[in-house]
Amino acid sequence: MKNVGYSVKSLEEKISWVGNDIDNIEERIGWDYKTLDKKICDAVDDIKDIKETQDELVESVDALKDFLPPQCFTYNRFADSRRLTTSESPMKRFCDTTDPDQFNDDNTYTELDIEWKGNGWYRFTGGSTGAGFRMPDNSEVPARLRCGTGLTGYMADTHPSNFFETKDVTFCFRGRTGNCEKDTTGKVTNCGSFYVYYLVNVPDRCNLGYCGTNDALP
Repeated sequence: MKNVGYSVKSLEEKISWVGNDIDNIEERIGWDYKTLDKKICDAVDDIKDIKETQDELVESVDALKDFLPPQCFTYNRFADSRRLTTSESPMKRFCDTTDPDQFNDDNTYTELDIEWKGNGWYRFTGGSTGAGFRMPDNSEVPARLRCGTGLTGYMADTHPSNFFETKDVTFCFRGRTGNCEKDTTGKVTNCGSFYVYYLVNVPDRCNLGYCGTNDALP
């Protein structure tokens, strides 16, 4: 009976320890839930802060648009690597015009020039795997039969050096008879990290096209 008494006491002690362990576990679980709830609340607050910051940034950008040239935000893109000055022209060539009367049926590939949208602002994009990042200027006259076209178009002037400066320029097209066999006028704007150009349908008959380069400014 004595041994049974000790066994009962021992069992009661173990049950008591288990009870204490259960209390500790429940307490820990309670704290874990509290910690999780706090983390969730903190995350929700962070998301609200981020959203408010985004809204403020959008408002700031919208405000900047009132003071900056709109063409730095809205423009067409050239991204075809065949426009690069290093690209030799195939028999079927670009002709940057929307006027079908200008097409040269012998070698104008009208389906190729899907990037040309008519008169408007254009940005050269894609770097060395695209159309470059700008037009060549008067110190970089491209060779004939490059840029995916026949007469190669370049800017017969220099790029504006001041941010958001726009200047009137002449665009020339190099041909058999000289570096400016054909020409037209347009504009260029310095948008800070890139340039945009106001380009018009090429003059005279095809094939004439505007060239791009990936080279740094001279």
